[in-house]
Amino acid sequence: MRNINYRLSIFVPLFLAIVLLHVPVASSAELTEEKVLKSIKKGQDYLIKEQQKDGSWVQGGRNSEGFNSLIVLAMLNSGMTIKDAPVQKALKYLRNIPENKPDQTYCLSLMISALVAAKDGKKDLPQIRSMTHRLLSYQVKKGAYLGSWGYSTSNRGADNSNCQYAILGLRDATLAGVKIDKKVWKLARDHWRKSQSADGGWGYSAGRASSTGSMTVAGISSLVITNSMLREVDDFDNDGQPLCCHQEEEDKHLKRGIKWIESHFSVRTNPNYRGSWLFYYLYGLERSGRLSGNRFYGNHDWYREGTHFIISRQDFRYGGWAGQYSGINSKGKLYGTSMALLFLSKGLSPVLFSKLKYSSGPENGARGDDSQNWNKHSHDIPNLTEVIKTRPGWPQLVTWQVIDLKKLAKFGSIEELAQSPIIYLSGDDVLQLSVQEISMLKRYIEMGGFIFSVANCQSAVYDDSFKLFIKKMFPKGEATLQKLSDTHAVYRSEYLLDPETVELQGVNFGCRTAIIYSPDDIACLWNKWLPNETRKRSVRMKSMVTRAIRIGVNVAAYATGKEPPSPLAYKSSGNEEGVEDKIERGLLQ
Repeated sequence: MRNINYRLSIFVPLFLAIVLLHVPVASSAELTEEKVLKSIKKGQDYLIKEQQKDGSWVQGGRNSEGFNSLIVLAMLNSGMTIKDAPVQKALKYLRNIPENKPDQTYCLSLMISALVAAKDGKKDLPQIRSMTHRLLSYQVKKGAYLGSWGYSTSNRGADNSNCQYAILGLRDATLAGVKIDKKVWKLARDHWRKSQSADGGWGYSAGRASSTGSMTVAGISSLVITNSMLREVDDFDNDGQPLCCHQEEEDKHLKRGIKWIESHFSVRTNPNYRGSWLFYYLYGLERSGRLSGNRFYGNHDWYREGTHFIISRQDFRYGGWAGQYSGINSKGKLYGTSMALLFLSKGLSPVLFSKLKYSSGPENGARGDDSQNWNKHSHDIPNLTEVIKTRPGWPQLVTWQVIDLKKLAKFGSIEELAQSPIIYLSGDDVLQLSVQEISMLKRYIEMGGFIFSVANCQSAVYDDSFKLFIKKMFPKGEATLQKLSDTHAVYRSEYLLDPETVELQGVNFGCRTAIIYSPDDIACLWNKWLPNETRKRSVRMKSMVTRAIRIGVNVAAYATGKEPPSPLAYKSSGNEEGVEDKIERGLLQ
């Protein structure tokens, strides 16, 4: 890392060396949604109390735009809206910043994210677009730091911290409708791949061997984002069918980064870093887990453990968290409180889908345990979730995760399944599940859960094995798989779908449909969804993607009523950090 005096002299909000003020606060071993929401409310109240009349918190200095943007981002992500007076004042302040500002990578990135989070595109899109173009011009175009970002156009070197925030800002700009050339994403991804240390983690700059927790979670998030932006968009094969059935290559760099975090996991310290940067790391940990679908790192539930730790260190005398860099003055409290709120609120996102990872057995010609049968279209559920959270009436921070069924059956309990309202099951090969795994899924259904399944690649093999799976689940014929009636509620739960052209089958259990199955590979088309369509894409393909997305949204709306539960609505089988945990590493991802 650069000389610490230099770094502090050009300080930007998210680069504070924050450590927690150790104020003794009693905490219960039981973590509840009520407790988390109470903590969030106290933090919000503190930020509101410290806001100045013009809507800002800090004035003057070249980094004030980023600092104020960070606080706005924390407010919006923790449940406040543009209808709240403090947010209105803060947004007015940001919108009145001169056109040539901000001029620093952190500040640009954070301000873009804050304005995108406000979801007022008509008013903010021109400013977002202008800042995005400036941020793009800061990307290093040659030399050892190719593809990365430094603090500004001066490019006195570059670092992985500036780089990750540039990628976050550009991702949000893309979701807001700004077009970004794929070359930008490719250069950024190549940078992260080349700068990965031999141990699988990342350090502060390219070529630095010492990996740290804060930079490794930055690498994980950055690879997830750049991979998603670089998906193939080729549309049809020679027979006029959507290109769906080639096996996607697994990102080995991402996998190594995740393993590094699993082996170095902590919420009390920034792993492998002698200083602190703790809140900076924790906010990065939250992003990496949420964006990659990893609810657990190894046997650690990062959200529960991190939330326990953060709440236990909240100073309830004023409602926030303090950082050592600025002592316990206003600045330090504002920085710490903003990052703590971002962790608590975004990690509390309702889990809509659990994508089921299962191991294909050797029977019936299946490919075996190393098969990626369950993940034929790796961006299917992430993309569908991304669309759903932009729909009116849905939670804005709804998320997804992967759950390992084999390890769940061996080491876990039904509670890990019950944390999400929809289990997603797909594949193009034999669906070979054990008696115990089928029993667990049936119990999940009995508890009110819902299974959504798609046959990838129009696979007759998967279709046959899924129907056999239903028969094994209900051996006495108490429930069967049948075509849904034309009057079924799923056809009008969100969009108005035509039952004559949408083939859906279902299993009725009690007074509800508990399983819905699509023999058509609509997941292939979810996988092809892009936040901004390219000009190369045909009208036909755009129409097919839209239709498939609408089917997925309708099934989710039918299953949940648009109200997926909080991830704290179930009792975790894991324990807090430092306590022996019986869940095997990798149970939930």
